[in-house]
Amino acid sequence: MGLEPHRNKFGRRDFLQCSLATATLAGLAAPFAALEEVPLPALGPTARIKKVLKYARPPKILGLRDKYFMPYAVFRELQLGSVHPEGWLREELNKQANGITGHQPDFCFPFDRRYWNSNERGQDEESRNGGIFWYPWEQMGYWVDGAYRCARLIDDDQLWKRAIEPVRYTVEHPIDGWFLGPRRLLALPANPTDEDPGRWPQAVFFRALAAAAEGENAPDILAAMRRHYLGDTQCDYQHGPYGPRDRVNIESLLWCYGHSGDQQMLDKAKAIWSGVSAGDLEELTADQPSNMHGVTFAEVSKLAALLFMYTGDQRQKDLSLAAMKRVFKYHMLSDGTPSTTEKLHETGALNGHETCDIVEFNLSWGYLLMATGAANFSDRIERALFNAGMGAIRKDWSGFQYISCPNQTHIARNSCQPDHNGTAAALYGPNSDHRPEYPFITACCAGNVARLLPTYAQRMWMSAAKRGLAAVLYGPSRVTAVVGKKQQTVEIVEETTYPFSERITFRVFSERPIEFPLHLRIPGWCKQPKLMMNGKPLSLSAAENGFVVIDRAHANGDVITLEMPMELAVGHSSDGGIFVERGPLVFSLQPREVWTPIAMPEFEITSPEFPMWAASAASPWNFALAIDKNVPLDQQVRLEKAEIKRDPWSTPPLSLVVAARRVLGWDFVRPKGDDANWFKTPPLPVDITNLGPDETVRLVPLGSTHLRLTVFPRCNPSSRRSRTS
Repeated sequence: MGLEPHRNKFGRRDFLQCSLATATLAGLAAPFAALEEVPLPALGPTARIKKVLKYARPPKILGLRDKYFMPYAVFRELQLGSVHPEGWLREELNKQANGITGHQPDFCFPFDRRYWNSNERGQDEESRNGGIFWYPWEQMGYWVDGAYRCARLIDDDQLWKRAIEPVRYTVEHPIDGWFLGPRRLLALPANPTDEDPGRWPQAVFFRALAAAAEGENAPDILAAMRRHYLGDTQCDYQHGPYGPRDRVNIESLLWCYGHSGDQQMLDKAKAIWSGVSAGDLEELTADQPSNMHGVTFAEVSKLAALLFMYTGDQRQKDLSLAAMKRVFKYHMLSDGTPSTTEKLHETGALNGHETCDIVEFNLSWGYLLMATGAANFSDRIERALFNAGMGAIRKDWSGFQYISCPNQTHIARNSCQPDHNGTAAALYGPNSDHRPEYPFITACCAGNVARLLPTYAQRMWMSAAKRGLAAVLYGPSRVTAVVGKKQQTVEIVEETTYPFSERITFRVFSERPIEFPLHLRIPGWCKQPKLMMNGKPLSLSAAENGFVVIDRAHANGDVITLEMPMELAVGHSSDGGIFVERGPLVFSLQPREVWTPIAMPEFEITSPEFPMWAASAASPWNFALAIDKNVPLDQQVRLEKAEIKRDPWSTPPLSLVVAARRVLGWDFVRPKGDDANWFKTPPLPVDITNLGPDETVRLVPLGSTHLRLTVFPRCNPSSRRSRTS
């Protein structure tokens, strides 16, 4: 029997009224167009408080979560349904639901087939494409996880119905009374290789089961997962594709323990980790560049930190920290994500990343944030999402890139630049295409991109010690939770257009005064934060691990304002280039774009409404920045601000004007002559002596671009006078 969507008495009209009131109080435009259709009386602060308190309530706790979930964590992820996106974040999630995530099941392999919704099917029965048989279950697992979370966050019934169907089918149709998944994945080979899926598809899909169990408060899903793991005696969880990805089932085993208290779940997770060899641990933590598959590194490196949060074994936390230190030292790109295409790589201007890696490293850094309480992991999550993540998405959510790069000035049928050379892996579209390298569609990242924003939104707020709350990732949102010694319900509305503004306002709503510690993150890039309480300056305590704590009784209607001034800075790439950043945003030159749709009906991944997209530049991009390192940057770069609109990623309200000079002769790489289908973005020029005259260029946030130049050669200005005044 299927479940109905979780419903409070809070109807859509009530939600719209509250959202409009929040926007009115903040002095902002209504967050989405539907609000304008609702006639409302004038609502002052008192009416807003009553409206919120009448309906706001946290989700019902699943199982024994309060007792067993992450007992050694500094911060704990809140149950799905506690955090609600607002403002631009809700707008993006709506676009996602109405874009590729909501429509891939209509036409795009493998999302239009019955993977995880039938136990007897295999890829050979489903697709003309051939390829590695287990890919569809992996990508459909990603899609269900992201689509379900997205639907719950924005209350989208249509997307919810599509996402919950494979969840309910799988839970209600176990093979042999325990195995969750298709019969094709049940039996394991006697001598598994890296080509065999093992239990990796379950590791992916069970995250969707966990999300649905939380969102629907469905203990039967939790029970089905426990039966599966207890019944699976044939798998040692030490194999799997592209490295030992079977081990990632530790994540779901610990989730099961955290909601049930079943010691067998914890014991099995510990036993799997005890089977990891010393050589495999060295492969994670060695102080040298890695060549491991990026997704494998992100997935496996977090597991020790997860075990720490359930056992308190500090050695495990230290191991995960050592693994990430290696990535930060050798593999980071300007846009905040490691160089991973598909293996970890060097960090030049032409390197890039799979969209899967943007998602997976952010999720792993989130676990390290929980384990350590260190705000620098939050800083990294924001930088990766706001730059690499949003930069890999077509701004109407009609497509994404399998491979994206900080520098990509031409995107065509055969122009992918890092790895997969000569393929279409850089096109924007509803799926990825590796031809002619492979004669089949792998669907790589096409499901995982659905998890990018929903997981960020869900993790913006976390619980903290002494039944406190922590604002760990910033953006427009509201959170409802039980806090304080008296276990009272509080709602906090976070009003902001961050990262496009420096101010965040927190409004506290509760039935009576409520005492609890509120943790606010001070990003590492912010040197002079300011805090106000009800319009009066509040002295800042010393930040611990990047968080300040307001531990006091909070009255109904309290307003806390955090100002985080953002400074300009110049970063450097390993091949001598420079890039400009401000706060969490990296800025890029975006040439004028000419788009060309490409249909691929023979590969079952496009439709007339959702083709693949190529883009070519219709304005110059080959500039060097004329920045003098001996002159203060704010004297050379001018910040310009415009009105912040409903969709700031499509119409960015911030830009930087900076002096630049054309690098004459710096042009596309042309491996097939004048065939533009093969044009590629060039490496940074070695010789920059042949320069054009001084002029100015306008840089915009990387996340608002498609074609872009982010990492520039540096040249000397023709004079030491500011060229932007």
